[in-house]
Amino acid sequence: MVRVKLSLVGNVKALYKKPFFARVDLESGRLEFLRPLVAEWRRGVLAGGEWEVDEEEYYIARGDWSTHRHTRLTYTLFRGAEKVAEISVEDGNVEFSDDMVKECYIKARTRGGGSPYIMALVERAKIDYLQRTVDVRRLVEEKIKAYAEKIAKQYGVKVRVHVEVEEE
Repeated sequence: MVRVKLSLVGNVKALYKKPFFARVDLESGRLEFLRPLVAEWRRGVLAGGEWEVDEEEYYIARGDWSTHRHTRLTYTLFRGAEKVAEISVEDGNVEFSDDMVKECYIKARTRGGGSPYIMALVERAKIDYLQRTVDVRRLVEEKIKAYAEKIAKQYGVKVRVHVEVEEE
């Protein structure tokens, strides 16, 4: 377990959306909102704090940096204390930390059913988890071998397959 200290609000008087820090349940895609160990409150709003996080779990934080003239929100995906991805929204203009998050956001917008920013980061967390846990090379090799065996069986021949996948 690691402690993470975050600031979530710039100007409490100009708050646009309520800030939060939540754990992502990868199986259901739901968020579990967490209370900070040490909270920083301003005018009854959680402005920041310290949370204890597991290094293998995924978390989403929403921060509000709005002013009286401009709306500024940040949605950040963390794996433990490490920042994985971020979506920034300023006056309706959306910026992404990487192209994968942008693709997830486009899919989330077309699906509907909740905040596309949060849904995109949950999807990005699932992708990051799979990239860390699944050996893609081995999966590709196994699929190619299975396909070759299927074709060999179809034509009634015996085949010995050796596959080696290299990354470009």
